[in-house]
This record gives sequence, structure tokens and C-alpha cells, in this order.
Amino acid sequence: MPLIETITKKPKTVVFSVLFVTLIVAAFIVKIKIDTDPENMLPSDQPDRVFHNQVKQAFQLHDAMVV
Repeated sequence: MPLIETITKKPKTVVFSVLFVTLIVAAFIVKIKIDTDPENMLPSDQPDRVFHNQVKQAFQLHDAMVV
């Protein structure tokens, strides 16, 4: 049965199905953790990150802010 026929013949089933899936997704959205720190986007053994950490230690750099 094509999708359009299913939607038009059983609209209540489609609406309740979408609502059910939406509620399940909404229940798990509170468990999402977003890490926007660019340092954590590279593995800890990546040469660029290792060099960056060495420079931070050598020059005693802390929390740079870019505007």
C-alpha cells in the first residue's frame, strides 16, 4: 500500500504513531549532553591537541575568549 493511501485512509493511526514516536524521543532528549569545547573534538593523542596543551602549559594560558 503506497504511503499516500495509508495516510489518507488511516489518518488517526498516522497521527497517533507520530505522536507516540515524538513522546519517546522527547523522553530521551534530557539525557543528551552537548560538549561545545573545541579541545574535546580531537582525540587526546592527536599531535595538534598535544602541541596545544604544551603551549598552554608553557605560557600559562587559561580560558581564551574569542569575540
